[in-house]
Amino acid sequence: NTLSYAKNKSKRGGKKAGFGTPAKAESQAAKDAGARRRELRKTGILKIEGACAPATAAGLRAYVVDGVDKARRAVRASPDPAAESMRRFHATSEQPTRSFFKPRLDDAACHAGLSELLGADSKLGDLFALACGGDDASFYDYNALRTEPGCARQPVHWDTPFQQVPPLFTAFVALQTVTADMGATLFLPGTHVMCDGRKEFDSSKAGTGRRDSMLGGANARYALLEPGDVTIFDMRLLHCGRPNLLLGGQTRYFLNFTFCNPRADTSDLGHVPCIRAGYERRMTLRDARAELGLESHDGRLLGSWGWG
Repeated sequence: NTLSYAKNKSKRGGKKAGFGTPAKAESQAAKDAGARRRELRKTGILKIEGACAPATAAGLRAYVVDGVDKARRAVRASPDPAAESMRRFHATSEQPTRSFFKPRLDDAACHAGLSELLGADSKLGDLFALACGGDDASFYDYNALRTEPGCARQPVHWDTPFQQVPPLFTAFVALQTVTADMGATLFLPGTHVMCDGRKEFDSSKAGTGRRDSMLGGANARYALLEPGDVTIFDMRLLHCGRPNLLLGGQTRYFLNFTFCNPRADTSDLGHVPCIRAGYERRMTLRDARAELGLESHDGRLLGSWGWG
């Protein structure tokens, strides 16, 4: 099964609203945002169709591909390749089939695309604020996940252990069409809370008949995406990356944003930030949206956060 789209419902016809139109449009936008939040709270996963335009996604993909190439050359040229690789790819060696690239936030080449995804009145930015209880949520991850044909399947896992207050929400932004053969992410809806399936998972061991039986009976969903689509999920949710096949697969790029809820217990999240060092634990959603709201970008705000 695949994840269903989160689509807005609109009514056609009727009388024109005249001067009242803006207020009603805002009210409908708030209702739509609330519906998305309720679905995310219920299942732990939500798919948003067209969080950015396909052309925007294509431009961001070109930016990421170019950035990965430049970062690889920087690693090869560095006197300390392992340290430089960790700095740029979140790994001590640039992995051949799976790695994270840590792009800049203050680059004019990606500013418009990021504004469309996270800026004022964006579906994704508004949902992060609602899910984390406000725009004081900490900007925790910003990277581009790359997998290539031959990348192995991950075991089913959670990214942060269960606690009552959800601490981390992450979004994968598809930068091209993502098919099953390219390793579409598998999610187990509802396992972000202590349902029977989650209890069975946590109390069993990988590779045992008990764990396999639980997973075999799970209601799995696959994130098949088009350019600009987003999956946002509660990082307590059970999920895994499926294999990117040698035959039929192709290189896949996602932009990844994670925000941390400051109202949760952040003492042991089990997830190390994957973001440039100068941004780590120093920015909020409010900070990022303020920068992205600048009409002419010159890096004055995000450029002051550190390493770029």
